[in-house]
Amino acid sequence: MFDPLDLFTPEEERVNEVIVQSRYSSKESQVEIENDGDGLGDSIDDSDAKIVSILDLPLIPYANTKVLLCTLILLRPNAQINFNSDESVDSDIAKDVPTDLLDELLKWYTETFPNSNLNTLSKIIEKIPVIKSTSDKESLLNYYTSALKNLEKRLAIGAENDIEHIDLAMKEVVQRISENCGRTAQPSMTREFKLENLHHIVKLYEPSLTADNLGWKTWGSSLVLSQYLINNFNKYINVNNCHVRKVRVLELGAGTGLVGISWGCKWKEEVTSAGNENLQNMELFLTDLPEITNNLAKNVSTNELSDFCKVDVLNWTDPTSFTNTHTEEPFQYILIADPIYSPEHPKWVVDMIVKFLKKPKDGNVSRCFMQIPIREKYQVERETLWRLIEENNLKFTDEQVDYGQDDWGQVQYLYKEIQWK
Repeated sequence: MFDPLDLFTPEEERVNEVIVQSRYSSKESQVEIENDGDGLGDSIDDSDAKIVSILDLPLIPYANTKVLLCTLILLRPNAQINFNSDESVDSDIAKDVPTDLLDELLKWYTETFPNSNLNTLSKIIEKIPVIKSTSDKESLLNYYTSALKNLEKRLAIGAENDIEHIDLAMKEVVQRISENCGRTAQPSMTREFKLENLHHIVKLYEPSLTADNLGWKTWGSSLVLSQYLINNFNKYINVNNCHVRKVRVLELGAGTGLVGISWGCKWKEEVTSAGNENLQNMELFLTDLPEITNNLAKNVSTNELSDFCKVDVLNWTDPTSFTNTHTEEPFQYILIADPIYSPEHPKWVVDMIVKFLKKPKDGNVSRCFMQIPIREKYQVERETLWRLIEENNLKFTDEQVDYGQDDWGQVQYLYKEIQWK
């Protein structure tokens, strides 16, 4: 079991002693203090241009709980945009901080420990959130774990008669620790995805990741496939003809839903742009296992697609429940991203394509769009998948290699477009 205190190595008093010595022993700091005649920390230097660091954060043993709580909130991570932190949204974090907490932090920097770099609310809101991106992870973890240890002491003795703020601060610091321990240790989060040629910003909620529920995470292959489908949407879909022939789309193993939701958002924008308000000409099904579909449905609702996008369970080994509910009618388009992480998956995936991909009729071609990461560990499974596709009267009509970003860095992906022979 993960214990945040396992990360704590230095003695709290020693950490803060070093911080005090580092902060006030430098010649530059002495000049600022000596010229601090009015108590507001004004300096002969242009403090607005100075970059603050972890040494400027409140000293844990001396700061009251409201000061620590405010600081921890300001150090919340930025919004996740396409697997990266958006450095432009730091100031938005301040919207989550109650005014009384900001006032306490301002008092700290103007009265308790005057700091000309942080002696106004605007400086505090602008500069403190940046510290998390300019400081090394080990120093941040030391600060957080020291704060956690100190807060536990305060809670034990009922310090400050402010149990509510101590409890809130402890929750914040545990969040900060987990956020700095890699993706698998991170708490639940909401990501944003910005795709070219799509005005809507897709927002996806991800519960905390567990080994037995990998479908709760958005994988890089979903982003790469989503961008490809958005860029080529009009190549496959003519919204002006959809009143004649309803379009049915199925996503297999949708996970958090990025691919299907992106498709649905693009459809909605195209239909609105064409002056056709009948969104029901598209039937979009996002499917996965029972433990995943609740979160999937939440993401569909968040992105305002519930009027024509359906979420349901589809068991690849036995789709009877799905077909009994939604009929056996096949689909013109099947969307699949990153479906292989066990030896059984290649056969199950092909079984679903064979069952649900509509056979060609009257010149209308159905397609399966598939994006798979090139993981060395699953080379055998990929080869099995390609072989089974060809053995089941299916063919590859397009293929390309892509590169994209994931939580663990850059990944190589293989795109395949599949049709009936």
